[in-house]
Amino acid sequence: MKLNKLTAPILLIMALIVVLVLPPDAKAFKDDFNNYSILPCIMADSSRATVVGNTIDLTNAQSCTFTINQGGVLGTLSASVYINWVLWESTDGTTWTACTNQARYIGRTLATADSGAIVLINGAAEDSLTYNFGFNPRYRYLRLTANFVGSHDDITTLSASVFMLKKVRGGF
Repeated sequence: MKLNKLTAPILLIMALIVVLVLPPDAKAFKDDFNNYSILPCIMADSSRATVVGNTIDLTNAQSCTFTINQGGVLGTLSASVYINWVLWESTDGTTWTACTNQARYIGRTLATADSGAIVLINGAAEDSLTYNFGFNPRYRYLRLTANFVGSHDDITTLSASVFMLKKVRGGF
């Protein structure tokens, strides 16, 4: 499962376009004819506590691209009050390990490599943004978490989705 340098930007653009038209109550958008799927990792949510995303099964996936929509944080953010987004992987969907290997991320530098934080929201400059990145998985299952660290007085809106390109069966 490896992305080349041209595939990642194209997938990011496609994922963003299709995610914007995906109905909020949709469980998934799949197009078997064109070999891609868009799945919600975290449905649109308002929270002030850690949100654990859906398990994404990468069976037959060739590559994946994530879109994180971080809403505006109403409270004050700081070095001790923040939100960090972490990508987790698993061989069986039950035991999870943070993805801390920078070389497997495409288009995104880890905010804190030791914890696997992809995005660290600890100031006004980081909230109300959309973050996109490609990932080369080693295992079958992935999931995202939005971890609220410190005392968050107000709720924050957030969501995340994954665009998966399936392996093409057959050939020319």
